[in-house]
Amino acid sequence: VVVAVDRNSEAYRAGIRPGDVITKVGTEDIKDVDDFETLVKTASKENTILLLIKRDNISRFYALDLSD
Repeated sequence: VVVAVDRNSEAYRAGIRPGDVITKVGTEDIKDVDDFETLVKTASKENTILLLIKRDNISRFYALDLSD
């Protein structure tokens, strides 16, 4: 569960908000924070991270550009 999002971050610009539930990084399921951190480190080498986020029972993909 997303607990905070910096208003100056790429995540905020993409539309990610507190309370969102991150269920996947790329095609990999997230079971806990450790899974998330490991997958983000691996995915960030590509400069773009694809997240599947659930909000209000609707799931949507968000692409974050990390090249900055």
